[in-house]
Amino acid sequence: MTKIADGLTMLGGEFSIYLSSREIEIDRKVDAKVTDLWEKARLANPGLFDGNALVVEPIFDQAKLKASLIPYRYCYAQLQDPLLKQELDLTLLAVSGLTIFSGKILVGKRSAAMTQFPLHYELAPSGGLTANQIEDGGLVDYREGYYEELFEEAGISRSEVESLHVLAIFFDRRNQTLDICLEGTIKKTFVQNPNWPISNDEYDWLDWVEPAEISRMVSGSSEIVPLSAELLRNWFERH
Repeated sequence: MTKIADGLTMLGGEFSIYLSSREIEIDRKVDAKVTDLWEKARLANPGLFDGNALVVEPIFDQAKLKASLIPYRYCYAQLQDPLLKQELDLTLLAVSGLTIFSGKILVGKRSAAMTQFPLHYELAPSGGLTANQIEDGGLVDYREGYYEELFEEAGISRSEVESLHVLAIFFDRRNQTLDICLEGTIKKTFVQNPNWPISNDEYDWLDWVEPAEISRMVSGSSEIVPLSAELLRNWFERH
C-alpha cells in the first residue's frame, strides 16, 4: 500500500471481487436527506441517472473484495454533503482505462455538466461498476466494465481490444472511490471513425493524443483528473 498525491493510495497484489450477501441499511432521516438532495440535483441536471452502483465494504480484504449494490443517488449525495459522507461512508467501485492505439493515448475533456471534475482532462474510458458486471456465482467482472465503458464512450467494441491487463488499484479518499485501473491496447487493424475527435454526454472532446503532448499536459496543467495524472506519470516512468 503506497500513499501518493491528491489523497490517492495505490494498492498492490492479486484480487477478485464478489457480490456480498450483506444488505446496506440506510437510516430513515439519512434516506430522506438523500432523496431531497437528489430530486433537487435532477431538476438542475436531468441527465443524472440513478442506476444500481457497486460499492465495496468499508473494511475490505484486498485479495477478495466484497461489494454491495446500492442506488447511485447515495454515492452522489455523499459527495455533495460532508455530513452525509460521514453517515453513509460508501466507497464506489469503478474502472479507469489507459487505452493505447498506434502509440497514442485516449484522452477526453469532461463536460461542464459532470458533477466531478468538470472541464478536466481524463483518460478514457472511465466509469462506475454496476449490476451489469455481476456474473453467475456473484463474481464481479471488472474487465467487462472496461469494455462497456469503452464502447459507450468511444464506440470501440471489445473485439478491437488486443490486450487488457490490470495496472493497479487506487483508493481515492477524497472522492470515496476504489478504482481498478487497466491498460488496454487497441489492435493495429482498428479503423478509426473519420468523425474524430468525437463528443458525447460525458466528454466535450475525446481523441487519441500523442504521448509528448500528454506529457506537457501533465506537467503544466492542474486541469487533469488526479487519478489520470498519476496513471500517466507511472506510464511515462515505464516508457
